[in-house]
Amino acid sequence: MLRIKSSRHILLIASSILVISFCLIYFQKTEQSHLNVTTVPYEQLNNIRLIEWTIIASKKETFFKTIKIGDIIVANVHSNTPNGFLGKVIRIKESSDSIFIDTEPVALNTVIQQGSIQVSDQLNTKDLQK
Repeated sequence: MLRIKSSRHILLIASSILVISFCLIYFQKTEQSHLNVTTVPYEQLNNIRLIEWTIIASKKETFFKTIKIGDIIVANVHSNTPNGFLGKVIRIKESSDSIFIDTEPVALNTVIQQGSIQVSDQLNTKDLQK
């Protein structure tokens, strides 16, 4: 019996997250649920740290000053967000030089209530195991 290696599954899941994040870049508000969905621009991801569900950014980063409690934050796959990011803001704290945006996980169907994703890839013999 042949099975696909788990690393292939991870690649497909990561690709799906990338596609979803890319699609959400164009949505600031979803019409169906009136959620405020904010996508962190890719270049801004260089300027954050993510510790569990808390985004930490410098107060100098004006982008994060527009975030409000209840907003949904989406980020693409990046070295600072290796799995992408999808979270709802539950608290915002500030220190003298940083802003801390506490979030909680959000189900994908909260943001995308209707849609489809198609991922395709060619398999080769290295992708299969006995």
